Amino acid sequence: MNVPVSALDDLFNTYLTVHAQITANLETHAATLGLNASQLLVVRDVHDHPGTSLKDLCQRCGLKKSAASRLIDALALRKIVVRDECPTSRRAVALSLGPTFGDGQFCRLTALTKALPGWSGDRVPPDYQALKAGLEAFLRLTVPPQASHEGL
Repeated sequence: MNVPVSALDDLFNTYLTVHAQITANLETHAATLGLNASQLLVVRDVHDHPGTSLKDLCQRCGLKKSAASRLIDALALRKIVVRDECPTSRRAVALSLGPTFGDGQFCRLTALTKALPGWSGDRVPPDYQALKAGLEAFLRLTVPPQASHEGL
């Protein structure tokens, strides 16, 4: 890749700004639910993937298992998340929303529009395709290149 360091630095600084703003927006919304941003991310993931394993939740949310376990413990105490025995493994658990946020009480659309308040959720932004393409291109920058098998 022949990109000036200043351009990569600019991209990374923009990413940090976006990340900080989304985190701040999530913190604000999470507080209205009596949660912190990490707990809100876990609740949203469990809502979107009922019966999920702790391992899968960690991969999707970018959490270490120890951190996710502490979050799940705190959420389970408040009956926000329920741990059930996994039907396929005695050592694993299946996570689902508990009575506190179950039965449609957690609104995915509200969480998304609070994280991205410039988007109302009722229509696709006019620059959606360009934004999505840019994010996908940025994602490709974070994926390490495949190891070359030349000379093996």
